[in-house]
Amino acid sequence: MAKLPELFIDEVRHKADIVEVIADYIPLEKRGRNYFACCPFHQEDSPSMSVSPDKQIFHCFGCHEGGNAFSFVMKYLHLSFVESVLLLAQKYGLDIPAGDYQQQQKAPVAPHMQALFDTNDWVSKLYQQVLTSPQGEQARQYLLEQRQLSEATLQAVEVGFAPREHLLPAFLASRELAITDAMQLGLVHGQETQSKYDAFFGRIVFPIWDVDGRVVGFSGRIIDAADHEKPKYYNSPESPIFQKGKVLYFLNKAKDAARRQKFLVLTEGVMDVVAFVNANVLGTVASLGTAFTMEQAKLIKRYVNTAIICYDGDLAGRKATLTAAKLLEQQRIEVKVAYLPDGLDPDDYAKQFGEQALQTLIQEPISLLEFKYRSFRTGLQLNNYEDRKEYLVRVLQELANNSDPIEVELYLQRLAAEFEITFVTLQQQLAALQTHQASPSRIPVAMPIQQQTHKRYRKEEIAERHILFALATSIEYAKRYQQELNFLYDDQLRAIAYYILSAYREHEQLEIRDLIEYLRDEPELAKIFSEIMYGYDQEMINLAYFTDCIATVKNRVNDDQIKELEAKLKLATSEDEKLGYFLEIMKIKQK
Repeated sequence: MAKLPELFIDEVRHKADIVEVIADYIPLEKRGRNYFACCPFHQEDSPSMSVSPDKQIFHCFGCHEGGNAFSFVMKYLHLSFVESVLLLAQKYGLDIPAGDYQQQQKAPVAPHMQALFDTNDWVSKLYQQVLTSPQGEQARQYLLEQRQLSEATLQAVEVGFAPREHLLPAFLASRELAITDAMQLGLVHGQETQSKYDAFFGRIVFPIWDVDGRVVGFSGRIIDAADHEKPKYYNSPESPIFQKGKVLYFLNKAKDAARRQKFLVLTEGVMDVVAFVNANVLGTVASLGTAFTMEQAKLIKRYVNTAIICYDGDLAGRKATLTAAKLLEQQRIEVKVAYLPDGLDPDDYAKQFGEQALQTLIQEPISLLEFKYRSFRTGLQLNNYEDRKEYLVRVLQELANNSDPIEVELYLQRLAAEFEITFVTLQQQLAALQTHQASPSRIPVAMPIQQQTHKRYRKEEIAERHILFALATSIEYAKRYQQELNFLYDDQLRAIAYYILSAYREHEQLEIRDLIEYLRDEPELAKIFSEIMYGYDQEMINLAYFTDCIATVKNRVNDDQIKELEAKLKLATSEDEKLGYFLEIMKIKQK
């Protein structure tokens, strides 16, 4: 395999802005000079990862991961160094030098897994081709006329049609694709000794992609009234490349729009997404009709900090909204709700009120608290005393967890007016609930990040870390270090200093992100280096302070030498030996 040219690596490193790179994968929030996010490399509730645009590095104060743009991409996407360089080169439109390393832009896939991806890809192309043929005329009419979808929508979702003629077995054979792979993927049914038939026959078929745009499964829907006895929808079964709880339909195409608009719309099924695409509402995904999972919440967190849930307006949809909201909030995602009238799904709503109304529904979502205020009524008869009491208790329990005093007071006023209960009575009941929830046994005590990660360093240890920071900022400091000390007590800091000096032998000027590359084969040293670089600012180092730090370490060296000589002096037997050790001690003390 060819080695990437160092000049090309340097070009990519200096072109790749670390804030832009990391923002492609996780949401960042600006605070002062730096950006912060919840670290994707360990579980946490409060942001402890900081990204410095000035130094072009990131550092997590929780798990101590850190590095430059290459380091982040390598760890986040599980890529090699070469793959990370090539990925960022593509992102920034740089010409990749010729060489066989170009084949490594994606992590290798096991041959059997690749065969499954290839099978799905070819089947998707076949079904799309059938839809535009005479065999697909009925399906096209259904989509364009009955579902009122545009040609642009059909192309965007890449919908196809599986005809009743069971074309798939012969098509697979013509492409030399294994029928056993198609059976494992749920594309073909039939026993080993019997003839095989298309699992999706007579259905319009939507490909389901993973976040990288590979077809991992399909969702099919019947279109002929004669098939009413069949299930309306048929989805691919789970397979080695498809786990429903880990995939969000259309995320590969929605993620860029979601980043731009800073929110993502979450729906239940494929046809919901299709309705939104048809209404030109971008950034919409679906949980494929299954129970929303924590893995799916984490996928959303990669791209946005806000999710708008638009589930069906029935009892099941209301309950599913609450379940999904709970998981999203655990990932520190703000939840809003596009509230559909009772009994309607997004497609019904668009047909009944128009596509503009569907757009407005997303543009003007309600808060999660307002959704609960409305949905808690579902199934209750509020003219009944017990039901009314149950509703009030549920709303007050939600308000007890709310930290916004203005919002709490507004809802208490609404409750008081609607149910003809005094405001004071509601306040008292709320206070009782808050007192109960705040009992010591129920409050988890979390140590602040600064406390968790703070470590006490001795005077000489602090001096060595400052020396290392100075070395990384200027070759002049590096020269003085070599002339006056050229030693650090800490083995790891001494090793990092060695790498820095080696780098200066090749370049007179270096940035922090450049130096990290010299440590890419030493991940533990890279972590320590990024932590030190993140902890100090250029203004903290000047020649006088650097000289003091050198003196501090020198004094430690001298003290240790004196202790060693004094121990030898005590053990010396001859007067000449004792005199020699004494003179050496005096010489060191006079330095």
